Amino acid sequence: MSFLLPQFLWGLLGLIPLAVVYLIKVHPVRKKTSAWFLWQGIFQEHRAASFLQKLRDWLSLLLMALAFIFMVLSLAQPVLRDGASASRLVLIVDNSLSMQADGRLDAAQRAAREWVRSLPAGGRAAIFTLSGELISETGFTASRRELMHGLDRVAANDVTFNPSALSHFGRDGAMAEQQRILLFSDGCFAGELPESIELVKVGEPKDNVGLSAFDVRRIPGESNPLGVFFRVFSGAADSVEVDAVLAHGNADNIQRVIPLTLQPGLNDPVTLTLIDGAPGKWFLELEIDDALSADNHAFAFVPEPDPVRVAVRAPETHIFWQLCVESFGEGLNGLLMSNDDPHLELYRGQVAAGSAERLAVFAPEGESPFWKGVSGETEEAAIRVVLPTHPLMRFANLDGLVVNGVRQIEPPEQAVVLAETDSGIPLIYKTTKTFTTEDTEAQRNDSGGTASVNSVPSSEAGGEKLPSSRTAYVLNFDPALNHFFLHPQFPVLVWSLASELMELEGEPPASYRAGGAIFTHTDGRVGPLTEFGFHEIVSGAATQTVACSTAPETEIGLDNSALTVGDHVRSTGFPLSEWFLAAALLLLTLEFVLYHRRKVG
Repeated sequence: MSFLLPQFLWGLLGLIPLAVVYLIKVHPVRKKTSAWFLWQGIFQEHRAASFLQKLRDWLSLLLMALAFIFMVLSLAQPVLRDGASASRLVLIVDNSLSMQADGRLDAAQRAAREWVRSLPAGGRAAIFTLSGELISETGFTASRRELMHGLDRVAANDVTFNPSALSHFGRDGAMAEQQRILLFSDGCFAGELPESIELVKVGEPKDNVGLSAFDVRRIPGESNPLGVFFRVFSGAADSVEVDAVLAHGNADNIQRVIPLTLQPGLNDPVTLTLIDGAPGKWFLELEIDDALSADNHAFAFVPEPDPVRVAVRAPETHIFWQLCVESFGEGLNGLLMSNDDPHLELYRGQVAAGSAERLAVFAPEGESPFWKGVSGETEEAAIRVVLPTHPLMRFANLDGLVVNGVRQIEPPEQAVVLAETDSGIPLIYKTTKTFTTEDTEAQRNDSGGTASVNSVPSSEAGGEKLPSSRTAYVLNFDPALNHFFLHPQFPVLVWSLASELMELEGEPPASYRAGGAIFTHTDGRVGPLTEFGFHEIVSGAATQTVACSTAPETEIGLDNSALTVGDHVRSTGFPLSEWFLAAALLLLTLEFVLYHRRKVG
């Protein structure tokens, strides 16, 4: 035992005057009397009771001394070595997925409340929760009421426990000496804890089965069938038979029922091909009643195809462009030949005045805002890539390729040159032209009062809207010469142009792990997904649906039998100072009652 305020122990010296008061003998005043026989009987009774009177005096002194000692000990704030003896106490409650099983979170909250009750007077504590990240529920405070309210606010989520979020606790040695850090967890996580973290284990091992992976994807082909992939982990000691139910749209629209015989551990993947699979929400459920129900459900979302409409402005070589575009016609953002409201235009030669907002120009000719001038005879040259890390060059391997139709060209000042010849003639560059109201009016006059209807409007002239800016790639060579159309890199180059101009990304995951990605929610919150299911997410100016599901084997297994906790992690229950104060008040009350009943002196 030690004392937080040992200076108050000097108060024990007050026992000396207390004992002196009780030990002082009171001598009666002598008086003469002529009727001695009347007092003789009284003195005989007094001598008979003198021994009991002395015991009553000593009992009163004992009660008062004990009460005084207990009050001094209460002021000195005694603590045990294994109690909440640090100046600051950090209580971290694990609220990850596995804590939903078998009342583990409730047990962790009860254990944390015991530590709050054992907090000494003047001691300060803080409540945190930890699943994917460390979140503060309360600041450091001495108010037990506030700490209890912080524990009441702790709720479980579906995020995996992340022990690396505690790493900063192990880096500050001076801070570790001034505070005690307790983690209330079932121990179902991978990774090591910092040495400064004391683990308070809750929960017992349980048999459980759960989905560890689920994915639904389009498979390239004429009908774009869907491929389904999932994997199941079993924490049971024996084999388990279970049905996996696959549904579309809602959980009641069942598409397949797959009987499974699960072996202990991570089972082999299950794959399906759905010829008539449709985009939208997909559900997978394991029909089993086990310790944790959340991991028996998985969700995936397949978005509707949104092809990029491409218009080709090269009549002489149209067939080559068409084959190139159609070769990338599959997938979420495949290319689609269309002259109706195109997203992207591919030019060979002269650029029309009312072009789309995004365009690529091969073998430029004439006048255009995308170059200052083109001159000279065509020549043959090798491509030298000067920006190999640019997104356009991610898949297109153009360095060293020989092209024809190269001419002298002067790019705009703000152009970014990606490739050039050995003599420094620009071969590929990107430029953006911003148009004023006068520019758009001139475009209207040059194009006979027409404009591309797909452009993003910001200026108006004569009731029709024109784009305020256009982005173009200028490729200073002619793919029709030296049969570059037939080179394997040509369709890759066209796809790269479309992908970079339209800012296309790969098809998003059908399902995200809880806590694994940061999103902007429709209510304005920015953060990870913390619950399994479908969520509406803001993506730019649009709102899209994403799915969240599946957990790693450490969360599904619920086996914490290998985890041992030292005996030093133990709460003192109620603070010792308050026990001593209660005992002092009880002794004072007892002495008061006995005194008035003439049982003590």
